[in-house]
Amino acid sequence: MARRGDRRRRRSRHRWKRGGRAPAADRSHRRHARDEGLLPGDLRPGLLGDPVRHARRGAGGRQRHGIRASGVDLHALDRACRARRRRPRVRERDDQRGTRVARRPDALRRHEGLREHEGRARLHDPGDDRGAARRARRAVVSIRAAVLYEFERPLVVEELELDPPKAGEVLVRMAASGVCHSDLHVVQGVHPTKLPVVLGHEGAGIVEEVGPEVAGLAPGDHVMLSWLPYCGRCRQCARGRPNLCENVAWYDATMEDGTCRFHRNGQRIHHYNTSSFAERSVVPARTAIKVDPALPLTELALMGCAVMTGIGAALNTARVRPGDTAAVVGCGGVGLNVVQGARIGGASTIVAVDVVPAKLELARELGATHTVDASAGDPVEAVRDLVPGGVDHAFEALGRPGTIETALGLTGRGGQAVLIGMAPPDARVPLDALTLTLEERRVRGSWYGSCVPLRDFPFLVELYRDGRLRLDPLIATCTLDDVNDAFGRMEAGETARNVIVYDTN
Repeated sequence: MARRGDRRRRRSRHRWKRGGRAPAADRSHRRHARDEGLLPGDLRPGLLGDPVRHARRGAGGRQRHGIRASGVDLHALDRACRARRRRPRVRERDDQRGTRVARRPDALRRHEGLREHEGRARLHDPGDDRGAARRARRAVVSIRAAVLYEFERPLVVEELELDPPKAGEVLVRMAASGVCHSDLHVVQGVHPTKLPVVLGHEGAGIVEEVGPEVAGLAPGDHVMLSWLPYCGRCRQCARGRPNLCENVAWYDATMEDGTCRFHRNGQRIHHYNTSSFAERSVVPARTAIKVDPALPLTELALMGCAVMTGIGAALNTARVRPGDTAAVVGCGGVGLNVVQGARIGGASTIVAVDVVPAKLELARELGATHTVDASAGDPVEAVRDLVPGGVDHAFEALGRPGTIETALGLTGRGGQAVLIGMAPPDARVPLDALTLTLEERRVRGSWYGSCVPLRDFPFLVELYRDGRLRLDPLIATCTLDDVNDAFGRMEAGETARNVIVYDTN
């Protein structure tokens, strides 16, 4: 007959296997491993598992501890660091002094030939001479940039000083930058930020310098830039929703460490996303996606915002499927890419709604099956004449209360209205609550096309290579000195997307 203490120990072991508290012996092993630096303090069994406990097992399944007096269990170390995205701190016994000493991560990597980047360990060739180029440091460089000093005032194109990149950052020589309505909203004070600031968030260019702890990028690489530097640690990032990251540094108009790389005569100049209205900019390395040098950077720059926002709203947020019906209210740079996204998704009917005939014609060219001039009458009635009962997906790409109401009125039973445009903070729109309930209509937002950058940017590139994604018709080029005129043309609806082109020679 089992004694009471034996039964308690067995129950304790079973609870730990189900994710409960570990038995005393296992807790002591975990405390020892945590003290040695191999196990993060808040890693719990039942979630990611125990990298030390499951690292090494001997004959008969008996556990052998992953720490040795004369060596380190690198597999356990790799798993622990991957789980916590932290640099390893390894302690081992110094046989000569009989005490425990810390081995620095750099020495560990040199000893074992490992290079760690964002939690993934990979083999590093000690003969790779690109490491010297990565570590090369430059002094502060002089650049030209468009700076906003006051809201509702023109940008000032002037010379600034740019600091070299810090850990986890790269310096990019811009080749092209799109001029977006979000930048105009900042200029107008609709969505204010800290001043002075270098605007621009839709860019592509060539890496000139990489900071410490950056792998996968080297000087000379061609990159397109995602404007959302997700942290990879918060609740939303853990859910696979990096576009909703809770710790995005640009909300404070700084880099991730709270400082700025731009300054002029001792005054710091703030960042706005990638700050692509500058000849050169420093950005987080995770926002720079390497691309084929044969692809035109002028067109790839648009993928950083307008294309991803529009295509992603159709394919990620709304999940347009073959045979669906769609309407797009507002055919600017984002709206026209929603049209393309609905076409790529297989929609049978795509209705473009705008007041500018040239934009409606361009929408036809990019995939719209019908167009409606909203200035010629009630657009809701016109669309419902084309699609009896309303559409499955209605996209609003302007951010105005009137056009949001239009999109809501276009949806049919079981349909959804997807709001993409950046509305003013005080905008309010009435809802017919009873109709939403009786007809199961939905209203949802779409932020940055609900994208996962490392997954979706390569997908956009493949669409472009295959000819299914067209960018040429959207682009009107200009220079940095013409940035204020570009805002005027965009506000007047004369162009789909103005793109600043820089001299990269």
